Amino acid sequence: MSDRIRLAELLGSLSFAGDLGRGQPMGHVLRTTQIAMALADRLRLPPAELTNVYFVSLLVHAGCTAGAAEFASFLATDELSAQKDFCLCDPNNLGQLFAWMRRNVAKGRPVSARALRLLQLMSKGEKAFQDVDQGCSEVGSRIAQRLGLSDSTRLSLYHICETWNGKGPHKLKADDIPLPTRVVNAAMILEVFFSERGIAAAREAALARRGKSFDPAVADAATALADEAGFWAGLQEQVPWDTVLSLEPAPLRFVEDSGLDDFAYALADIVDLKSTAAAAHSRRKRWPGASG
Repeated sequence: MSDRIRLAELLGSLSFAGDLGRGQPMGHVLRTTQIAMALADRLRLPPAELTNVYFVSLLVHAGCTAGAAEFASFLATDELSAQKDFCLCDPNNLGQLFAWMRRNVAKGRPVSARALRLLQLMSKGEKAFQDVDQGCSEVGSRIAQRLGLSDSTRLSLYHICETWNGKGPHKLKADDIPLPTRVVNAAMILEVFFSERGIAAAREAALARRGKSFDPAVADAATALADEAGFWAGLQEQVPWDTVLSLEPAPLRFVEDSGLDDFAYALADIVDLKSTAAAAHSRRKRWPGASG
């Protein structure tokens, strides 16, 4: 009996935590991975970059719980609902940003309380968002390192919140942003729009973000992919788990039995980061009778 397990299977399991942490429907990360690999194929990326795109996709929301408590407190609302709605908002469009704030900030509270929180968000919101993005970037990168992924994958995750126009937390711009990051970011947005509003809306989102949030070449690949009706029909019909496992570039990666502890720690940290009061809580727990 083998004492090894495929890394892709472990990360596929971990991806469901990312779905929940971003308020997305289950399978969001797996579908994002399928879209990202399709974009990478159209961009004719070399094998090493295909591997990076694959694992960055599976870990795209690995750091999603970093700063979640602070974000919820700042918005005075359900941060999962707000995050899901924000993915459908073009950050370069002020009208959409203000509409998002009206829908989500201090939802259900008195008008005076909402107005005050909206003013606070307009004055301090940019820093609050950047703090959350930076936390997500750093946590995702550390998890990739702990699981033995390449430096290229780790670096791509560290910059996962960067945008083509340089408005991300680390202010990288254009080609300075790792290519897997650019591909996966576009794939994630395409998946959200496709799941929520359909393929026409996904195509429109790619066009609107071209040269702004998205690398123009990646945006062009995305709009071309949006015109392939068969791909999107398959995305709805396929079992994402089996399809995603089949997409892993060779050679397949495995984790030794001894490496499962690192995976367990990574999962524990993702859960604990959801609350500031639970830092390292799971690491301090022990099974009855366990030593150490």
